Amino acid sequence: PADYLLSYCKAMGLAFLRDPAERKVSILSRATFYDGGLKDISGRVDLTESKVTPSVATARWYEFLAPPGDGEFAEWYRNKYGREYGLQRVNTGYEFNSDAQDVTDGLAYAGAVTAQESSPCYADVRSGGTVIPSVFVYPGATYDLYDDEGNAEEQEVPAVPEGAQTSWYGDVMQLDLFAKPQMHGGDSSPVDGQDVLLFFRGMEAVPQGFTGYALTDDTSDMMLRNDNRACWLLNAAVTDPDAEVRSLPGFGRYLERGSGLITLDFGAPAELAFPAEGAQVTALYEQRWADFFSDRYETDSRVLTCRVDWTGYDVGEALFRNFYAFDGAVWALNRITDWSPETWDRTECEFIRVQDMDNYK
Repeated sequence: PADYLLSYCKAMGLAFLRDPAERKVSILSRATFYDGGLKDISGRVDLTESKVTPSVATARWYEFLAPPGDGEFAEWYRNKYGREYGLQRVNTGYEFNSDAQDVTDGLAYAGAVTAQESSPCYADVRSGGTVIPSVFVYPGATYDLYDDEGNAEEQEVPAVPEGAQTSWYGDVMQLDLFAKPQMHGGDSSPVDGQDVLLFFRGMEAVPQGFTGYALTDDTSDMMLRNDNRACWLLNAAVTDPDAEVRSLPGFGRYLERGSGLITLDFGAPAELAFPAEGAQVTALYEQRWADFFSDRYETDSRVLTCRVDWTGYDVGEALFRNFYAFDGAVWALNRITDWSPETWDRTECEFIRVQDMDNYK
């Protein structure tokens, strides 16, 4: 649980605040963390031996990515675009090398491509009022079945009964009704779906006019009666609530927000694996990181090391929640090196120049 919590906070740009007196740790958004206001400490700062570094970047490229795994669309996307699905790459302008630094290295959870699958299985085959599950669409396939009342008489059902009417889900032939996390490779082999972070999108109802989800009889009794082979329940009455499920819980990497989509991927992909009708996709980097990151790694960013008199201040983590005005600029405190309660000497501190305080919030 700690790994998941730390990874989530790292990805979302959340800050930890420790209160030793109350033995409590709080998790705060940046807007809540940086609420200490602007403090003018011009008379407390000794700049005689200060040091200024032109940039806090250490690499030309900074990359944000929750690994998308090896699903079919992820593999296709990698081959077409030469990069991972959901990657956000940021040019820091650091000219001294062309290295790429993985900012999100070590996340405990992974990503996944949300895809609207296409398959000949996504069919609604009707024959004599009976809804036949999609597996029977394959030509030439036969299955040994028991009826929905559990009768032991074996029946053989052809893939597509003679005279059956076949209609397809969705506006496009062979598309699943809903986009879902893709957990298979190009050869339909399963891929690891452990630790994938998803939105719960709520209950997704089958649109009117479409058959609901048919349930399989997956009880242990069925396995005993059917020689350890799964069987499907055939129900003539499609309106029978026991024969059909009209909604299922939906999970995925995307949520609808107005006319757009927000995603748990750091970067908006160049191409989606499901129809979105031109919807604007807002990615995690844009939601949580872009303003803050650009402020810290902008061309005019500066790191200043100097000595500060903190007399009268409660020296601790609370100091990092303020902005500080001195030397004609606004600064954020980044590090305190050698403060001691037993001395009145000025303390060595590291500040980062702030372009706009709103970028931190």
